[in-house]
Amino acid sequence: MYDGISLSLVTYLSSRHHSEAWVKGGYLQFDKLAFLKSSFADKLMQDLTIKVGHFEINYGDSHFRRTDNGNAMWNPFVGEYILDAFTTEIGGEIIYQPKFGLVGVLAVTGGEIKGDVIKPTVVATDDKSERSPSVIAKLGYDKQFNDDFRARITGSMYYTASSQSNTLYGGDRTGSRYYNVLLLETVTDLNGAAFTGRFNPGFRDKVTAFMGNLFLKYSGAEIFATYEMASGRANNELDTRNVSQFAVDGLYRFGNREQFHIGARYNMVNAEYLNGAAGVVDVSLNRLQVAAGAYITKNILAKVEYVNQNYTDFPNNPGTSQIQLYNAKFNGVMIEGVVGF
Repeated sequence: MYDGISLSLVTYLSSRHHSEAWVKGGYLQFDKLAFLKSSFADKLMQDLTIKVGHFEINYGDSHFRRTDNGNAMWNPFVGEYILDAFTTEIGGEIIYQPKFGLVGVLAVTGGEIKGDVIKPTVVATDDKSERSPSVIAKLGYDKQFNDDFRARITGSMYYTASSQSNTLYGGDRTGSRYYNVLLLETVTDLNGAAFTGRFNPGFRDKVTAFMGNLFLKYSGAEIFATYEMASGRANNELDTRNVSQFAVDGLYRFGNREQFHIGARYNMVNAEYLNGAAGVVDVSLNRLQVAAGAYITKNILAKVEYVNQNYTDFPNNPGTSQIQLYNAKFNGVMIEGVVGF
């Protein structure tokens, strides 16, 4: 758009959850402020990036390694995390990345996936029936020490005092990668069961979340680990509930361009789960993924994955749900082909 100013616009032409086109978001990114013609601004922007608009929030590092609808190039596995922190919100973000390795992010957003100026509905159980901004922050260190070794460690937080419809754990419009697992036999509308294999704690209001990430890469071997804890509530709840997640990937890339990889991931979630007449119950989920992949070219990727997922302590009370989680488990093999350009 101008020297140091770029425009990003991402559209999902179709997806598992929506067959129609969806605009993921659009924003202006400023890497320079050359239009100010100020030496002070030029020096200030040497280490800063500014984003303004509707964008994928930069909470945690796991969203950099997930599949975004058809864009599965950066995910070495087929599935994402069980608890998938991903959403888009309208706001502004400042990224600070000086050359010595420090990483800093500070963002303020509207707290919901789409902007709305209509006064929220007052809920009797909600002590603050209004919209509040979300604050997102990240602090970390990222360093390429030599040709073989890179290390990155970050800590992130997300906070909103009140929302009418927060979507931190339900903001992906595209659906999960594990298609139609655990569906009840009576289900005919597959569009309404797009998130099979994931867990959404139902935090629509008063959300606080923290995520820590560690990435280590030495030659072709890499480790990526995540620990996350969060609290929130539905709009009709008096008290907040808690959820926590642990995940670790071990990956080995090989070939003259590291175009092949093999790896495994273990993912575990513990949560206070709200389930109709059963009330709040403590549940847990765990998943093992074993995957291999090959970049045919830099734009074509083939992957195969074995997955085994188990659900523990879910009540035998499906209610109106399309998915039965009581004593649930699934396993199998998925093959995925990716074209990115």
